[in-house]
Parts: sequence; C-alpha cells; structure tokens
Amino acid sequence: MPNQREIELKFDVTTASLRALLARGEGLLGGGLAVSDAGPETLESTYYDTRGLILRRNNLSLRLRRSGGTWVQTVKVVSQPGVGLFDRGEWEWAVEGDTPNLAAAAETPLGDLLDKGGKRKLRPVFRTRVERTIWHLGRDSTRIEMALDHACVETDADRTAFAEIELELKAGRAEDLFAVARHLAEAVPVRIRVLSKSERGYALLDPDKADAPIKAGPVPVEPEMTAAEAFQAVARSCLRQFRMNEDLLLRTRAPEALHQARVGLRRLRSALSLFNPVVAGAELDRIKPRLREIAAALGEARDLDVHLASMPESDGTTSEPALADLTDYVRSERERAYDRVLVRLESPEVRRLMVDILAWVAAGDWTKATPELASGRDEPIKECAARVLTDRRRKVKKRGAHLDQLNPEARHEVRIQAKKLRYAAEFFAGTVTDNKHRRRHRNFVAALSTLQDHLGELNDAVTGKQLSARLVESAVRDGAIPISAALQAAGAAGEARGDRTEELLAAAAEAHAVFVSAKPFWPTA
Repeated sequence: MPNQREIELKFDVTTASLRALLARGEGLLGGGLAVSDAGPETLESTYYDTRGLILRRNNLSLRLRRSGGTWVQTVKVVSQPGVGLFDRGEWEWAVEGDTPNLAAAAETPLGDLLDKGGKRKLRPVFRTRVERTIWHLGRDSTRIEMALDHACVETDADRTAFAEIELELKAGRAEDLFAVARHLAEAVPVRIRVLSKSERGYALLDPDKADAPIKAGPVPVEPEMTAAEAFQAVARSCLRQFRMNEDLLLRTRAPEALHQARVGLRRLRSALSLFNPVVAGAELDRIKPRLREIAAALGEARDLDVHLASMPESDGTTSEPALADLTDYVRSERERAYDRVLVRLESPEVRRLMVDILAWVAAGDWTKATPELASGRDEPIKECAARVLTDRRRKVKKRGAHLDQLNPEARHEVRIQAKKLRYAAEFFAGTVTDNKHRRRHRNFVAALSTLQDHLGELNDAVTGKQLSARLVESAVRDGAIPISAALQAAGAAGEARGDRTEELLAAAAEAHAVFVSAKPFWPTA
C-alpha cells in the first residue's frame, strides 16, 4: 500500500475531563460543525520489536491491531522531535491472524531495516487496549475525525492508564483542525500531547528514565529544507522539550525539570529571533510577550534554585544559627516561587498559549506571507543558516574582544549573543552532511559551550550578590530573621563562596580566543 500522510493533533486529558466531555455532548465544540457519533469501539494492539529494540532506535513502530474480528498491520514513522502535531508516514494492511507479515512491509522503511532472512527476530514488546468513541466533524469541505480514548499500555512487568483526544484531518485545511482544537481547549482542560502510545509503551520498558528531565535532542533539520520548513522543525522540537519537562515538573517539582523546561522556552524564543525575517507578523507579536511572562516565572524559581545550591552548609561557627535561618528562608521563598510556577502552568491561559503556538507554527499568518516575504520563507535552509551563523559569530567575536576588561553589563551581552549562537549551531547541525564539517561542528559547539559556561559563572556571581541582598532585605522585612543576624549570615555565605572573578575572567578570555580560532562548520565564501 502506498505511503499515506496523516495529520493528527493530539491532547492529553484527565479521565474525569474526558468523561465530562462525553457526557456534555458534541454541541460544546461550537464553530458551526456538524457532528455525528460513530459509537464506541475497543481496539487491542500488540507492538513488535527486536530484543535490541532496533525499530525504536530507528524511529519506527510495527503494530498489529484487532478491532472486532479484523486484524490490521501498521508501520509508522514515530518519535520525530516535535509536539502535538503528528505529520508522519503510515502504511497499513489487513492481515490474517496475529503474526506480522514482513513481506507486506518490504516497501516501507521497515523493509530496509529488517532483512528478509529474519536474522533480527521480532517479538511482542508491549500491548495497548483502547476504549474509543469516534465523532465525525464536518463543515463545507472540512472533514475531521475526533477520537476520545480511554487507554492503557502494558508490558509483562508494568501497566499505565491514561486518556487522550485525537483530531485527525481527513479533508480541509490545517486551520480547520486548529479551530476545533481551540473550541476543545475552551471546553475541557487539555494539554498538547508529546508521547504517542508506542512511546508510552517503550517508556514502560525503561522505567528508570520515566522521571528523567529531557535535554534538548537533535533537531530534524535537513539540508533540503526551506527556511520555513526548518523553522517548523526547530519550533516543534523546542515545544517538545518544554512540554516533556512541564509534565515532569507538574508531577515532581524537580529543579532539573524546571531548568530544562526553561531551556526549552529559551530555545524557542531564540528560534523566534533567529527566524524573525521569515516569521514576523501580528500573531508573533502577540505570542512573544505571553512566552516572556512564563519564562520570567520559571527564571525567578531557577535563580532561587541556583542561589540555594551556592549557600554553604552550616560549619559550626557563631554564624551557624543565623546562616541556618537564612537558608530556611531562602528555601521557603523557593517553594513559594515553585507554587507560582505551577499555578501559572496549570492555568487555562498557558494551555491555550501552547495550542496557539502550535497552530501558528503550522498555519499562522507568516505561512501566507506576501510575495516579498515569501522569498525568505522559501530560501534553502543551508543559505539561511550560513547567513545567520556568520552574523551571530561576528557579534560574539567582536563584542567579546578584550573580554577580561569588560564591565558586567557588557559581559552579560556577550553571554546572550554566545547563547543565541550556540542554539543556532545546534538548530542547524542537520545542514552538515560530510565528516569534515561534522568534526568542525563538534569543535565549534564545544568551544562555544566552554565560553558560555565561563560567562554564565560570571553572570551567576553578579546576579547572586544582587539576589542575596534582596533576600536579606525581604527576610528582615518579613520578620524571619533579625537584621544583625541576617547581615552576619549573608557575610558568612559570601565569604564561603569567595570571589573568583579574576580567575573566571581569565578563563573566559582564554575560551573566547579558542572560540575565535575554531573554524566555522558552514560555507563562508
């Protein structure tokens, strides 16, 4: 069967909310949609892989699904770094019985991966059971299928249950899909989904990683892409990092989850800046301040995490009681900051923002740009990347000259520019295809990371002193500690941290020199 493209928008939802949606009926979706109910069905699926999980490692899944007395085999391209919007290859066949038919899959990516001799033996790795209700939505030429799922995934050793909503565009425009999504988000609290059912199953096979914060992974930018296609890949990758860590943060309040969620937002905001000539418009102007507000809340909590980690343990001196009191106060301020973050993330405004961003990335005003702007949108990404990287590198090189003589404000500006350049280098890694330039890319990013680390330490030292003064002032104002004891504790903490400014300045200047000498990994002629 030929490859078919499916475009789906998926949401996580609580079981209670899904039941409420089913109970309240279809009319709440609004938008003048005609809705028909196809009734409930039960879907039972078995996913196959090798003992070494070669399909998983190659972003593929093989599923046998039974509905009634019919068996369907499906091969999918999965685990693409993105979020919410699933646009992927899918191949399906009706098969006899519950055994994979590899001959039928010979013309798919699976056929290239598994040799016909069966040297890599497939076996069941996990199972899913879905109680599904289907609604068919339509208006004019638009046809959307809405699946409301009560589901579970199980392995031989573990099991997890969850609820999901899937919107699949059968006919019409992507804008129609997002219009329904917005109505849905108004009706029930939903979050755009980051894990497919197969990814949930693979997560059960490796439970130690289930609560591990997610760092930025490879971005699926390819050399043949246009600037617009590359931006969409980058933005979805950044959203995925944020959403994965947002879920973990809401469950665990883990500092590293907050940090990585903040990094995901920071990377996204950097992408908006890097691609501004391509995506500028009224919708972007509305999105940017909303992102900035969330980033500020995460930044406040992160600053307290860093400051608390830098405070020394009580050492038995006369300052110990005051230092312990100040540490307790900082810890309580950190917990209050986390409370504010979680309230913000749980708010309808943030959930709607994530849907709005996903809709804008896929089909926003920038995708319908005038012919004058379309040239930038359609520019080959290799040309766009070379221009952006050259410009960003020039800024870091120029502003970082005589780094050890710059004041803190100027150093902070170099740090910001270095961070944007590093994100750009990571975003555009996929434009490099030969070994020589891949080595240059690794060396360039490594040099830039070292420079960024030293500049970050210098910035932390400056902001740490400012934050310490504010915390002492607020601790005294709140009556948590007497002023004399607060000053004594702050002095002891500052003395324990020491002043490494000269050492860090020398290291940063040396790192800048190494960065300048690193060869660009992109064409510069």
